[in-house]
Amino acid sequence: MELTNDQLFWLIAISIGCVGISVWAFVEYLEVRIKARTKLRQTEAREETRRELAAYVAEGSISPDDAAKLMASGNEGIEGITMGIKDFFTKGAGGCQGGEA
Repeated sequence: MELTNDQLFWLIAISIGCVGISVWAFVEYLEVRIKARTKLRQTEAREETRRELAAYVAEGSISPDDAAKLMASGNEGIEGITMGIKDFFTKGAGGCQGGEA
């Protein structure tokens, strides 16, 4: 049995369509996985920051109120928490070096 030109055209068109749909589905799958991993890493980093702040509070380096403020400043993401901690300690270190208690 021999294929006509029309049959060959539709066979190729359907094959290309199936490959396109498969590639699209794979890309969507990868996107979902990447978003899930990113969310997981953000959550892990946030929990690590909370544990570090709790340790600082336990050793008396910072007050519980200051730790709460640092955590509240991190609502925009883990970058905000990290910058808030750096700012807090650079300001705190500068004040102690200047002779102030």
